[in-house]
Amino acid sequence: MKRVSLLIVVMCVLLAGCAGIEPPTPGKLLTHPLGTSPLHRGMSKDEVRGIWGEPDLVQEKGIAKSAGATPRQEWVYYSHASNLPINYANLSKAMRIYFDGNSVTDFKEE
Repeated sequence: MKRVSLLIVVMCVLLAGCAGIEPPTPGKLLTHPLGTSPLHRGMSKDEVRGIWGEPDLVQEKGIAKSAGATPRQEWVYYSHASNLPINYANLSKAMRIYFDGNSVTDFKEE
């Protein structure tokens, strides 16, 4: 009897943990299908952190002359699963994101 009660408690805890998971809406899947990145030029550093987390490497790249003397940075995210056949978020070999001040100016995958 104790085993059954324990099993019921464990299952309730596990099922309650899944209650917060929400599947993506059809609209979200159409605008951001698997294999694409929501990253775009003009995003702020906080928006990038919200999607990708903290960068693996931050490099100072001097001062941007054309953007009103704002500091330039390169953020690098290294892959944690580079052999997968899809590219979503942090699955490519490396993603380099370039900032002038607080805005994304360019990015590239390697």
